[in-house]
Amino acid sequence: MGGNPLKEGFDKDGLPEPVVGTRGSGVNGKALARGTEQKIFQENIDKFGWDGQANAQNPVGPSNGSIDKYMDAAGVKYDHKTR
Repeated sequence: MGGNPLKEGFDKDGLPEPVVGTRGSGVNGKALARGTEQKIFQENIDKFGWDGQANAQNPVGPSNGSIDKYMDAAGVKYDHKTR
């Protein structure tokens, strides 16, 4: 054993190791992280559907006052997903 337990779990399940996708700090870093989280969520729903998704709802809700800032930071358009 030893090493990174997260990596070992991914190896066991045949999944790729997680990779850091964004870096930042402060308000701009938060906007990038939140926008990227929503972007990946939207892509996964489009590719795989709702079954097996970790989030039961959009990470960034449509009434979030910072939604435009988040999505602009990630370079994508908001696409609210519903079941």
